[in-house]
Amino acid sequence: MWRLLSVFVLLIGFSAPLHGQVVVPSDLLGVDGDISQHWPLGCGLGGLANMRYQQVYAGDALGAVTITEIAFRQDLGAGSAFGPVVIPGVTITLSSTSRAVDGLSLTYAENVGSDVVVVFDGDLSISSLTSTDVPRPFDVVIPLSSSFSFDPGEGANLLFDITIPECQMATFFDATSNEADSLSRAVGGASNAVADFIDSIGLVTSFGTLSPEVVVPGANATLEGDTQNTQPLGCQPNPGFRWQQVYVASEFEGPLEVGAIQFRQDVDFGMAFGPLLYPDVRIMLSSGAPDPDTLSATFADNLGPDATVVFDGQMALESSPSTDVPRPFDVTMSFESAFSYDPADGNLLVDLRIGACPIGSLGLWFDAVFSASDSVSRAHSPAADDTTAFTVDTAGMVTRFLPSVVFVDGFESGDTSGWQ
Repeated sequence: MWRLLSVFVLLIGFSAPLHGQVVVPSDLLGVDGDISQHWPLGCGLGGLANMRYQQVYAGDALGAVTITEIAFRQDLGAGSAFGPVVIPGVTITLSSTSRAVDGLSLTYAENVGSDVVVVFDGDLSISSLTSTDVPRPFDVVIPLSSSFSFDPGEGANLLFDITIPECQMATFFDATSNEADSLSRAVGGASNAVADFIDSIGLVTSFGTLSPEVVVPGANATLEGDTQNTQPLGCQPNPGFRWQQVYVASEFEGPLEVGAIQFRQDVDFGMAFGPLLYPDVRIMLSSGAPDPDTLSATFADNLGPDATVVFDGQMALESSPSTDVPRPFDVTMSFESAFSYDPADGNLLVDLRIGACPIGSLGLWFDAVFSASDSVSRAHSPAADDTTAFTVDTAGMVTRFLPSVVFVDGFESGDTSGWQ
């Protein structure tokens, strides 16, 4: 069924992380921890009035991620269903800390990184359902009101810092006490500057993550390419165009739920246009493609076993005037369904078929690269239904891949304001 899809970023509604979950320690993803702990969320146990709790996570256990949600799970033996329970006045910050795991200071401020972000501030409502799963599910969910982008570069670790001014509940959560694992904690009163103690215990934690946008070639993220190209979007009205471009897997740091691709106009020859209606567009993505500069002239030979049609219909595209160098990635091709790409499965291939180009598209010029040593190459033919490429060469469009944007318990995780 043909559908007119204006340019937008794919929005998927759900109440749990869709496209990314990182569990720390990772070896406890499917195994219950060796101990149970009620702090910090169950700090009402033992009659405590309030609490400040810091937990550090090894940066290399997380990788470069944008965190949109934090979740804990109840202890298999001591935990029980509860809630919803409202804990008033909770403040949570995340930051990149230089403190080592099992190296936290008793002085809270000395653990906090300079990039600290308040990711939650208000009344926290949490609950947990009855479950016979082993281990229990991560269903004690804290949806963040602001996401936090973490990069473990330069040896940074992640610091979770929660202040609870009024303890409300008493329950037990899954935890680990292994000094060789990837987390530890500092615990004390909410109004104190110094923790009562530090130790190697920590809650097993699930982070809901948003995949970052990726520009390929990465060297051209902020640098204009060395050439320009009109294909595939600037083509003759009939009989359309077929275009495949391969992107080397090493450009992607980790798995990515691709919700859209973007191109940018050439800084010298590009011009504002649109919206232009492309009446017949079909986009397919797959992994396991040949390396750049080794694509086959037979299109089918370049497709991987997981080839997926992510868009099939009409698409409106446009680009705004700009004096930026390079120009912004504002030619956006958003998908009807996301594509789950894992660089461990091989190179990424985009296969684009345009049944007919609008008349106004002829003469559009886009930023591109032409080098046998870069991370892209292409195969293309001047007809959408061709099975064999007319040209196979080393050129490639500079491309930005956008993640799917999700709503987590009503919060839109993934700020699209920077995607202009």
